[in-house]
Amino acid sequence: SIGPDLWCLEQDSDWRNGQLLLHEGTHGFMNNNMGSCGPPWYMEGMAELLSTYRVDADGNLHMNQILSSSEEAPYWGRIRLVTDAFRENRARPLVDVLRSSPHEIADSEDYAWCWALAYLLDRHPRYRDRFHAASENVRRLSFTDRFIESMRDDWEDLQEEWTVFIFDLDFDYDVEATTVDFTIADRYVQPEQVETFEVVTTRGWQNTGLRVKEGEAYEIAATGRYRIDDEPKPWISEPDGVTIRYYHGAPLGMLLAAVRADSTPTYEVTGLARPMPTGARGTITPGYDGTLYFKINDSAGDLGNNKGKIEVKIRRKPE
Repeated sequence: SIGPDLWCLEQDSDWRNGQLLLHEGTHGFMNNNMGSCGPPWYMEGMAELLSTYRVDADGNLHMNQILSSSEEAPYWGRIRLVTDAFRENRARPLVDVLRSSPHEIADSEDYAWCWALAYLLDRHPRYRDRFHAASENVRRLSFTDRFIESMRDDWEDLQEEWTVFIFDLDFDYDVEATTVDFTIADRYVQPEQVETFEVVTTRGWQNTGLRVKEGEAYEIAATGRYRIDDEPKPWISEPDGVTIRYYHGAPLGMLLAAVRADSTPTYEVTGLARPMPTGARGTITPGYDGTLYFKINDSAGDLGNNKGKIEVKIRRKPE
């Protein structure tokens, strides 16, 4: 786009034609009304964010939508590009996306990372106000430095949440339902006690408030019946999950555990992106001290139709 004018090459689907028009239109609007589009991650992130759209039955346009399936947005592919990169150990750290230079935004995967970051920041209850306020500095060369400074108190949490987000990214991803409580537990599971924790099936990782020790074995016993889908009829699961459908290589609805270290070096992947299937009965042996988390194995975009809870008992095996 140049000034009030923009040009678009015809795309492979009508939806992509509309998406590209809105993307370039966002650039034009920001340049003409805000004086700048900001640095590459923000410029392309905002254009990608606002150009994911739907048109309702009355013909009304709705921008900044999270899409329900690839069929809804033919040839868009942003989610698949991010998840493929994570699976192939090519995931981009948060700081690399923020520090992208103009010549590094060159292909569809580059745009996918910018969209993913903007989507997370726009919808996260802890970060969205600061993300929205960043527009006030869009004409400043120090835009990214100022944004990072605004996140200073939450910087380590944001980097870790970024990893959890891109590991689980999916259509209809519910950011609010998957926000992580990073409180470090200070109470260890004792060998003579059985601890009980209730897992809600409509949320992502849930902090138990319990610490576990490196090299110690912990027995997990879980009970409960809960709904994990409602189409074409209610799907009822127990903690071992339903083997008719798998997600991330484990039965849908299966109970998962994770141990989060108190601090994770930047070169390591957080334990929250390395879930351990436990099911109704299992044993975990952490490789480090940390806080214990649980959730069910389900897409982060499909938690809203779940219903029910799981009672989990945690017991440290005697030495």
